[in-house]
Amino acid sequence: MRDDVVHEGAGLEALLDDDPEQRLEAIAEAPGTPASAYALRSRLLFDARAELRARAAARLGGMRELAPVARWLEDALADPFPSVRAAAYAALGRAGDERSLPLLHRGALEEPSWWVRREAVRALARVGGAAAAPTLRRTLEDPFWRVRNTAVRALAALGWRGELDDATPPTEAASAALRYLHGASGEPAGAAASGAGIANLDPAVTTARLERAADVPAP
Repeated sequence: MRDDVVHEGAGLEALLDDDPEQRLEAIAEAPGTPASAYALRSRLLFDARAELRARAAARLGGMRELAPVARWLEDALADPFPSVRAAAYAALGRAGDERSLPLLHRGALEEPSWWVRREAVRALARVGGAAAAPTLRRTLEDPFWRVRNTAVRALAALGWRGELDDATPPTEAASAALRYLHGASGEPAGAAASGAGIANLDPAVTTARLERAADVPAP
């Protein structure tokens, strides 16, 4: 029997080990094979530990060609733990399956946890591209500033500077973000997000500068 087959069999067995540390290690080292993908699905949906379910989601995000991982990840969006749902949204973004777009749209607008909504916004922008702009525009009304900030950055990266098309006037926060996207500072929307005046090697500094430029206040 080939060594690689023996190694994979041992890895699959470790994914079912009673010791969560062994399962965690097995998830991290799971090879990119269909058998591993199906074993990771079991961990994603049935492992007793939320951390391991989240790790399984992350590992599955890069296995789109091996199995229907997008469908499995969609099942994980109902997980009771926000950490698992966030990991599932992030993995859906990496998987890049356009069939997930309806759930990404819904998650960006309706997910109860703000930091999971933020992951849904990121995934939506990544998978939907320019077609996601109308929903991203709606997330500028999100009650939490970090979600709005992520939407601003996604729209700027997409080069979107669309006019207001809603009958209901936007909130103050959304109006400020739209002014930024329209280039109220005198810079094109995309350039302002990456220009020397805002960009910094420290993501926290970049976020703070973008927040000031967009004048989007934290609640």
